[in-house]
Amino acid sequence: MKKFLNIVKYMTQDSIYNLTFNSVKRFTQSIRERMPDAIKIESSMKVTNTFSKFSSSDEVPRPILTIELQGHESSLRFVYNTNLEEFAHSVCDTFREGIKSMNSIDLIERRLLEDFYKSEPVLKLKNPVLSEDEPKIPSDEERRKGAIPDENIWVWNGFAEMRDMIFKSIEGPQL
Repeated sequence: MKKFLNIVKYMTQDSIYNLTFNSVKRFTQSIRERMPDAIKIESSMKVTNTFSKFSSSDEVPRPILTIELQGHESSLRFVYNTNLEEFAHSVCDTFREGIKSMNSIDLIERRLLEDFYKSEPVLKLKNPVLSEDEPKIPSDEERRKGAIPDENIWVWNGFAEMRDMIFKSIEGPQL
């Protein structure tokens, strides 16, 4: 029984790893595809996004969201009704929460054999983790001394790419 549960545990960890890897890849790719190369604002009713990676016959991707413009009472300029910095932080927080939620999955044997595992601490599946700071890549010298690169650096790279794209996008259309 223990061998069977170990196989189930490793298969579950592998499935979650692949699901997380593909989700991070699709999430960043989706944002990248929706990043226009240029934004031309002619009026409050006429805004044109230009995408160099799409020909005129291709269907241009729909934006992830639209931001309503409101006239400012004290002047004739327009302001966003959504704080762009808060929006960018909320997208980053959504990414972090998605990765964090993957780490709350219990081992299956804990659920199946509750009486057997009563006294043992709660065990979780080994899942990808997003570190708070950028992981350091060990130098060749450090590797020779036994340093191991962070196995979750791909999560950080996906997060950093997505974060940079989002913050770059809010710099664009300044009003």
